[in-house]
Order: sequence, then C-alpha cells, then structure tokens
Amino acid sequence: MIVKVLAITGSRADYGLLSGPLRAIRETDGLDLRLAVTGSHLSAEGETSRREILDDGFEIDAEIDPELSGDSPRHIAEATGRITAAAAAVFADQAPDIALVLGDRYEMLAVAISAALMEVSIAHIHGGEATMGAIDDSLRNAITKLASLHFACAEPYRNRIIQMGELPERVFNVGAPGIEKLLKTPRAEPSEIWNLLGCELPAPFVLVTYHPETAGSPDPATDVAELLAALKASRAGGILFTGINEDARHNEVAATIQSFVAATPGRAAYVGNMGQRLYWTAMAHCAAVVGNSSSGIIEAPSLGVPTVNIGTRQQGRLRAGSVIDCVPAREEILRALELAFDRDLALDRQTPYGSGETSALIARSLAGADIGALSSKPFYDLVGGHAA
Repeated sequence: MIVKVLAITGSRADYGLLSGPLRAIRETDGLDLRLAVTGSHLSAEGETSRREILDDGFEIDAEIDPELSGDSPRHIAEATGRITAAAAAVFADQAPDIALVLGDRYEMLAVAISAALMEVSIAHIHGGEATMGAIDDSLRNAITKLASLHFACAEPYRNRIIQMGELPERVFNVGAPGIEKLLKTPRAEPSEIWNLLGCELPAPFVLVTYHPETAGSPDPATDVAELLAALKASRAGGILFTGINEDARHNEVAATIQSFVAATPGRAAYVGNMGQRLYWTAMAHCAAVVGNSSSGIIEAPSLGVPTVNIGTRQQGRLRAGSVIDCVPAREEILRALELAFDRDLALDRQTPYGSGETSALIARSLAGADIGALSSKPFYDLVGGHAA
C-alpha cells in the first residue's frame, strides 16, 4: 500500500526544519509526498522561501492562502478561520492518508483542525514542548490532541505527549530536525554573508532574532526597545538581525528594529530571509545568538555558540549550559551579553535533541503506519497503562 503524505509548511523557518524529512519521505518506498504552502510563504515577502522550496527540487502542489491583512490578534484569528476553510478544499482535492505538520504556529493548528474534520490522520513534529511566553504553547498541545502520530525531539517531550493521553506506540523520539540539518548542511564562507549584506560587520558580531512574545508581555515594543538599547551599549562589534515570525504586533517590532539598523550604519544589518545555509554559517561565526528564537535553544549549543535568551517565549524548553536566560531589560541583557562574551561556554556542547537521524526515523515510521488504525484515537491512561 502506498501511503500518501501531504506536508504543510507555513514559513521559511518550518520549511528549513521540514526539508530533511521531506527528502527522506520522497526517497522512501511506499510513501508518496505532496506539499502545500501557507502562511508567510504566500505573503508579499514569501517569494524567496517559495523559490527555495522549488530550488530544493520539491513541487508545490497546493496553496492555502490565509489572506492575512494585518497583525492584530483579530487579524490572526480571522486568518486562522480562512486557513481552516481553504485547507478543507486542499484535503478534498489531494486526498492524503496523512497530513504532516510541524511546530506550534496558528497556521498549523488551522490545518490540523481541518484535517481532523476531513478525517485525515495527522502526524506532528515537535510536540510535547513548553514555551511559556507564547500562545504557541496552547496551540502545540491542541495539535498534539488532534494528531495520531507524534515525532518528539527529546525523550522528556515524548513522555509529556504520552502523559497527555497519546498511545506510547505512536509517539517516537526522533531528535530535532534542526540538529540534523545543522550537522548535514555544508556551511558557506562568511564572505557570502557580507556579499548579501553589501558590507562586512565588525567583529565580534552577534546574531539576533527577536519575535514578539504572544503571552506574558503586554508591550513587545518596549521589550525590543530594551534589547536594542542593550545591543547599542554592548561591546558587540556588529549586530546582524534576521526576520521575525508573523505573530501579533510583528510589524511594530520589525519597524523598530529596521529603524535601529537605519540609524546604525556599518554596525547593524537586517536580513528578512538569509536562507538556512547562510543562517547556520552566521551562527557558527557569531560571538553569541541573541533573542528568543528556538534556534538559540536547540541548535546553537551544538556549535558551541553561547545564547542570550530573552524573556519567557522559550521558557520550559530543555536547554544546554551555554544558554543564558534574562528578562527583557537593558541592564539584564547587557549582563547576559558580557557573560556570553567572557565565559568559555563553548565547552558545553551537550544537547538533549538527538544525534542527527531525524529524517530517516520519521520516514520509516510513516511508511510503517497502519493507516486504518490511525483513525481511532483512544486515550492512554497512565494509571493502569491502558487505552480507554
């Protein structure tokens, strides 16, 4: 039997993590891969990420347009409804056996709701985690309860998914796809980054990705202003900002960062989408990863690069000793930056996120799935260890 897998990607970030599993699925006998795009891939700035997908040799079989017209909570909620409706048409047309989704974005929850109502089984990557400073935490858990197959990236996360009532035999610890991608992607020369920017940033430079906190912080603009004040006062020679997620109030945060870059020529630069190969290169050569991106928690420690993790967005994730946590306040961020510059954190490369075989494990599990059985989702009761 051929298992038809429809993978859905909603951003450059999740596509970067999905690309390895997609290749493994495409190359595995018994699996038929289809790909749909949604979210920021279909925004005005999404041409670069769509081109990356095509350049990687994948076809885009369907588009699920969120028609996002703003970044307020209402705009996000309305886009979620539109994705749910549009995804239903895609599922009806593609008729997949399994919908493969990754992460905790609202786009993926909308797709998962649609798949469940269309009686399409869901496989979910990166469930069981905790990120207390973002609404993504609740969305991730909701996707877990809709999914029938689970690909966790660490053993404690696998245990947490089982604790939520999912059958142990359907929950796999496959490691983090980002670690696999990091280990297997040849890195570029730093000169390629400078060519992209049109200038070479002075050393030591920091790599900054800062997303709005969607839970816990009432004022993302104030938080990012504190970050920028700390960066300006720090002894970082260069400051390289990357693009941010399309969360509520992301436009305000992005505009604040871009104004800072415009006022700090020669020292600061902003790249909306530098591609994963150049991103890993920048990470490998920077003095520290700064902000609140999961890449600072999951991938940076594997390179021996310290992370200054700001705020609560990643609170709850497993982390290595090279991660320095701080609140979004100028003096606290400055202190964390000094620790990152001065401490020999490069020695702590231990990571709980696997050894780099994620894609093969995911493809093997999908190929061996009993599609008929996946339509049933009994609740696994920890007391007594039985399914009810």
